[in-house]
Amino acid sequence: MMSVTSVPRTPPFVKGVINLRGKVIPIIELRLKFAMPAVPQTEETCIIVVRAQGVAMGIVVDKVSEVLDYRDGRYRRPIVRCCGQYGLHSGYRQSR
Repeated sequence: MMSVTSVPRTPPFVKGVINLRGKVIPIIELRLKFAMPAVPQTEETCIIVVRAQGVAMGIVVDKVSEVLDYRDGRYRRPIVRCCGQYGLHSGYRQSR
């Protein structure tokens, strides 16, 4: 995972910021935001950058298995499935 620069006086779930192609991107640790137990960082831990309502942010994730680009309109509303005590998996269904 790339290095994250800490920002003083932010909530614990804000890990800091990164510089991505000249833009400052805040990094959020959702495990801490949702009061889930912390897990050690591994080689699979990474930051995914998402844009919602014009705002870009990075989210620390344990592992990525697939990356989809849904800007072309082929995907609609999210489908969210839960499994296990803390497992949360989401996906997008394809438009027809």
